[in-house]
Amino acid sequence: MNTLFWQKVNNLIKIQNKTQQSVSIECGFNPRRIQNLSASNRLPDIIEAKKIADVLGVSLESLVSDKEPDFKPSVERIRGFLKEIEKELENF
Repeated sequence: MNTLFWQKVNNLIKIQNKTQQSVSIECGFNPRRIQNLSASNRLPDIIEAKKIADVLGVSLESLVSDKEPDFKPSVERIRGFLKEIEKELENF
């Protein structure tokens, strides 16, 4: 389970062109928190796991289940950003 969790997290980090350090910082953790947990193959507590999922734009369930990751929240997040950009451009 631990290995699967970290495989999913690290795959999402790579896909999103982020680093463990940048995700840790976005989560409000010590910059090396994710690296330390991942390297020692320890699971974060539930609050930390939820913050990681939120920053990566996926559900917590997708990180802890055997199912394929759900990227729908990421797509919705991108759509939201695009709508914000469109509104900003309309103001120019």
